[in-house]
Amino acid sequence: MSSVAACWLTAPVRIRSRWESRKARKIVRSRDISYAFTNVMSQNWYGLRSYDHFCFFCQIDNSKKKKDEFAFFIFFTFKGWKRLLLADAPRQVINGISLYSFAASENFTTDISTYFSGSLVKSITIVTMCFSVVVWAGSFFLLVVAAALYVPLLCYIQVSFGASGFLVAWPAWRDWC
Repeated sequence: MSSVAACWLTAPVRIRSRWESRKARKIVRSRDISYAFTNVMSQNWYGLRSYDHFCFFCQIDNSKKKKDEFAFFIFFTFKGWKRLLLADAPRQVINGISLYSFAASENFTTDISTYFSGSLVKSITIVTMCFSVVVWAGSFFLLVVAAALYVPLLCYIQVSFGASGFLVAWPAWRDWC
């Protein structure tokens, strides 16, 4: 592989890394410790700079309260929704359609050796497509679960801390809680 091709193949990774480091830099400059917890790079920066911050983040991570785990699950699952739905979904739909059409061409047989007969490249392609579709389906399922659990979390936050901001501007939330 030529160095030019390798450069272009790794460009999206480098762009994403630069984007993440810029976000982390903005968070560190804002000095908002609560927002720093939600960004891994800024959390690592604070943890390396100060042992007190490291212990603080460990304390948050090791919280034994189920409500905290519940809220963190919802937050961190929602954090990647754009990537999951806008970037990965179209590719996985194409993979799923390709796998379906391939299985249809083999008459949907349950004999797995039929699907892997032929070249090694075809077998590797089928395995990687199946793996990526299954991983994406699991991530999508977690996103759906987080969306369903968001309303009870919203009710808990409203009861614990009182209505403010979005909840006051949107009076229909009371019908759900």
